[in-house]
Amino acid sequence: MLGLSNINIIAPFLFVYGKARGNDKFCTYAVNLLENLPAKRNAILAQWEDVDVRNPNVFIPQAPMHLNNEYYKPRQCLHNAIENKIVRK
Repeated sequence: MLGLSNINIIAPFLFVYGKARGNDKFCTYAVNLLENLPAKRNAILAQWEDVDVRNPNVFIPQAPMHLNNEYYKPRQCLHNAIENKIVRK
């Protein structure tokens, strides 16, 4: 089985390969792969789950991780309306 550490390499590669070859089966497989693997567990995603943002698979956590890295981590969280609401709870 594919590990989570490889998913950020293999799924995008399969998707781009499918697009380049005009073969939607590879694209579909890449998306299905992301949708069917369980979400990774880490402290960042646990904080989001505390405010009812769930991560059912590895496809979904990309957005909360991006928000964390782009806004919260560099102390810019108050510039983001969603995180601003979370911080004020």
